[in-house]
Amino acid sequence: MEGIEHKMVNVYDINMHIAEMVTPDLRGYGDTTGAPINDPTKFTTLHVVGDMVTLIDSLGADKVFVVEHDWGALIAWCLCLFKPDKVKALVNLSIHFTPRNLKQKILENVCAAYGDDHYICRLQVAFLLHFTWF
Repeated sequence: MEGIEHKMVNVYDINMHIAEMVTPDLRGYGDTTGAPINDPTKFTTLHVVGDMVTLIDSLGADKVFVVEHDWGALIAWCLCLFKPDKVKALVNLSIHFTPRNLKQKILENVCAAYGDDHYICRLQVAFLLHFTWF
């Protein structure tokens, strides 16, 4: 696509690939490097949102427009909740905001609402089968 500039930006302890005007590759995805993919404790919401805040600062922006879809929408909601001063506006596609309920686990809610055959439920089972050290 025309007008898109690809570059690497150092964000904390990772090198994050971004396609400016489109989207960054999150830690553990695409061309972003440095995150220990065998350590799930390095992939918390605070890590991923922290990456976004540091990326925004690294690009010299005070505030950004955020457009997200699916998994990115959940990150965008958290960015808005944790650092509202960094966001001009938010557009989320496909995922509505759901307040956190400490009495319920997100995965259990998804499986209860959409069934065990829902892709999120199936991926969790595949993930747990693959990583037997859990």
